[in-house]
Amino acid sequence: MADAVAALFAFEQDAADAAKALAALQTVEARHVPKVAGIFAREAHKNTASLLRALVVLGALSLVNPATALDVMKEGALLHTLVSVSNTPETSCAMAHALAEASSDVHVRTWLAQTPFVTEWLAPRTSLAKFQEVGQVQACADLAWIKLAMQTNDKTKKALSLSEQDTTTLYTALRDFFVSDGAQVQAPKPLLAFHEARAARDDALEGMYYLLFMPALRNTFCHDAPMLAAMVRILTLQTSADGDSALAFVLVSMLATLVAYPAKRTAEQQRAEALRRAASNQADDPLLAPEQVSLRVRALVHAGIVAPLVPLTVRAVRIESALRDQLAGLFLSLVTPQDSKFRGLLLQQGVGRALLLLSQTAHHTLRKPAPPNYALLPLQALAKLTITADPRLMYHAQGTPLLAVQCLASLYFAPHATLLQFFEAVMALTNMSSMDEPMAGVVARAVSPFPDADGANISDSLLSNLLLHDEPMVRKALVELLCNLVQDPHVFAYWAGEGTSAADDISTATIHLQTAQGRLRFLVSLCEGDIGLAASGTLACLTSAVSACQYLVRMPTSSLETLAELLGASEQLALRGFAILYNLVQYAASLAPNPDGLSKCEALGALHDARFFSATKAFVARHAAPQNAALPTAQALAMALDILKLADA
Repeated sequence: MADAVAALFAFEQDAADAAKALAALQTVEARHVPKVAGIFAREAHKNTASLLRALVVLGALSLVNPATALDVMKEGALLHTLVSVSNTPETSCAMAHALAEASSDVHVRTWLAQTPFVTEWLAPRTSLAKFQEVGQVQACADLAWIKLAMQTNDKTKKALSLSEQDTTTLYTALRDFFVSDGAQVQAPKPLLAFHEARAARDDALEGMYYLLFMPALRNTFCHDAPMLAAMVRILTLQTSADGDSALAFVLVSMLATLVAYPAKRTAEQQRAEALRRAASNQADDPLLAPEQVSLRVRALVHAGIVAPLVPLTVRAVRIESALRDQLAGLFLSLVTPQDSKFRGLLLQQGVGRALLLLSQTAHHTLRKPAPPNYALLPLQALAKLTITADPRLMYHAQGTPLLAVQCLASLYFAPHATLLQFFEAVMALTNMSSMDEPMAGVVARAVSPFPDADGANISDSLLSNLLLHDEPMVRKALVELLCNLVQDPHVFAYWAGEGTSAADDISTATIHLQTAQGRLRFLVSLCEGDIGLAASGTLACLTSAVSACQYLVRMPTSSLETLAELLGASEQLALRGFAILYNLVQYAASLAPNPDGLSKCEALGALHDARFFSATKAFVARHAAPQNAALPTAQALAMALDILKLADA
């Protein structure tokens, strides 16, 4: 293995050999440490090029094999040797960069922070020093200093934690580095050579990422137009096929941190958090409140950050990369503000296309065993956008509505989805099904992608979900979805009871949901409160079928009275109630005398016993002067008069 390390110092090797030697660093063991340290020491004293190569290789070893790297740095005081000979701007930059890479591991970081010669060498090269170093050296040194300040043990926390003043100074220096175009680098990523400008840019971005965990700096960043413009320029450079995926990941992670909304907590979690804060005498940071996050979201979007994110997404979905997951989280934050105009702006900038691409990948991921929870993020973002958008505009390209329904159904059926994610999936599918009758059928027959779902589709699952969820908003959303899905002939037939016999159902106080009458009675029971509009609207549609009318007039009087109460409720509920009653009266009027079945007299008698006609007359009396009535009231009044005429005929 020591030979593999030695091979990395051969300057006349091709990229394939260099990559193979770099991969071998993972297998360097403790027994190889003395020989490996000797190679580093020998190369460091040869010339500047060899010293730079030694620092590059040490950084790589620290990233892939940190335990061995720590032993190598300690062996024969190697790190002290490297620090002492790194005294030019270029070698100082490389040394600071290597220290920053080594500080990625907590054990190495702890040792470095407790080693005086390291901090003594590093401190004067950071932006906290009185005499400033060259910008590129400073950017690398600042990242190393920030990482060393991430100590958590009591001995070093006080000495190395960043004060508010130091944090602001470091932020300002990194900000100036970006705004002055110091980060505009287009050079290809070197494998073993040290590229000073590239290392400085990468370290400055990583340093900024850590600093932005400070809420105050997030606001400062998002209200700094030159800084945002610099980020857009850097991000745009990564959208090409040869862009740097690692750099793009840091950029997107940084943006996601800026606009991260606080996690949703249950009531129990909120109480526990309140007790914890009371015990530590800490208050919630107002800059992390959703309102403040929404302001930062708008600042990023108006700065043009979305434009490069869309082509970056197109590139990211073609490769296996954590970049996709970061993009999904970022897009979820961007579409969270509940402002249809703002979401329309996002659609114009191509966010819908990006989310559909990410969602298709997530849909396939969910088909695998034990899919990760974050696979739902792009699906949730797609649902949020679909809820408020006109689906005809959002999914105008041929085939995209079908793909969207497939992806939204994945969120709907996901067993590990949160209640909010399920609710948003239902709302989005409702909007999709409003496009037309064929699309309602597509939504109704969309199946679960999960292996244990046994071919369940959305229309089959509605009833069980209505029974499962008792939250009013969720139940209302489910009934609104059903109201749209009954456009589909198959769904309509199932709920209206077409092809079954009403005489087979017995009118009892028990609701049997496996029967058509039971399902209709269940809908009738929902015709109250906030759910009433959607439930009564569904019944108004279903009663256009003779079968549904047959079942309704045979229901117990108590069930029919629930419908009669609609006539005295709000104007929208009354309008739906009269639509149902009009269909029932028309059905009753069509019945001929039948000693073996339901007659007209019996059907009208059932409606009379449920006080339908008395409620109708009371409505007519209240609204005898319709010239000033609102349109729904005028429509309801016209139907009420027609109902009374039909009933008297």
